[in-house]
Amino acid sequence: MSDLVRISMTLEKPLFAQLEKLTEATGAGNRSRFIQDLLRTHLAIRAFSAGGPMHGSITLVYRHHQRELPAALVEIQHDSKVTILAATHVHLNHHTCMEVLLVQGDSREIHQLSEQFRQLKGVDQVALSLVSPSGHA
Repeated sequence: MSDLVRISMTLEKPLFAQLEKLTEATGAGNRSRFIQDLLRTHLAIRAFSAGGPMHGSITLVYRHHQRELPAALVEIQHDSKVTILAATHVHLNHHTCMEVLLVQGDSREIHQLSEQFRQLKGVDQVALSLVSPSGHA
């Protein structure tokens, strides 16, 4: 308990009612936990915007029969400044694959990498998810 600090907040009644609804809807358990998660998310967004170390995943859905696309995906990965920690490849059907890359590096470089994938013909979807390395942004 020594690492915890107790604070007091003042909120308008309608805002407090929304806080209560969101806390319950998200299953956070209590307001303190919900506000901690909200603050961490906000700090991660700020860290992403400012650049800095992040971990994350890039999920790609693409048509693997698209001419030269698999080779282009590999080349982009090898040329990137982003560290790719792991990659998982799944065949969704005869024509479509999904690849999930676990990455670490500067947030702006990770975003740039995801955008390079998005520009390739045959890539149908790109989803980027980032978290701060410490979990405390």
